Amino acid sequence: MQLDIVVTQTPSLWLRVANWLGADIRWTHALLRYQLGDSSTRIIEAGAEGVVDDLWRPDRYYEYGAYRLQHWCFDDEAERQGAYDRMHSFVAGEVGKRYRFEALPAIVWRIIRRIPRFSAADRYTTLLGTGEVCTSLVDRTFLWGGFDLVPGETSPFLLPDEIVNSPLLEMAEHGGRRA
Repeated sequence: MQLDIVVTQTPSLWLRVANWLGADIRWTHALLRYQLGDSSTRIIEAGAEGVVDDLWRPDRYYEYGAYRLQHWCFDDEAERQGAYDRMHSFVAGEVGKRYRFEALPAIVWRIIRRIPRFSAADRYTTLLGTGEVCTSLVDRTFLWGGFDLVPGETSPFLLPDEIVNSPLLEMAEHGGRRA
């Protein structure tokens, strides 16, 4: 089994405004993609409907990039397969959980902190509640497999750009309607 991180971009007014202010954001959503034994490809993502497992349809995205762990992260094939199996077991158990809408202010605050004139602002701390946002689902899944994608980062609310800039990942595929 292979588990990829897929980040997507949907053009929007808020993204243009944030980038005009200097936030330098490319990707707006993160999800996990995996392939079943029958060659069907599926995704698990956290969105407004909660954490769902669905078919992979690349044509539904304006632009996407797929990333996977670099080969040097594993000593051998058995270790690689064990890590991916642990991660898939974890994320499959998250399916059906609710989306963490109360986390949206923390994510917006993180975007604002990327704007140079606000970068020294106090960090927005944790929020109470259960559930997932797209990037926390991806980050926690890889932590479960033993991989800290963004070492030293204590916030549970990463941005997709921060995840794909991990030194552990390499780009495997680029596509979408724009590409």
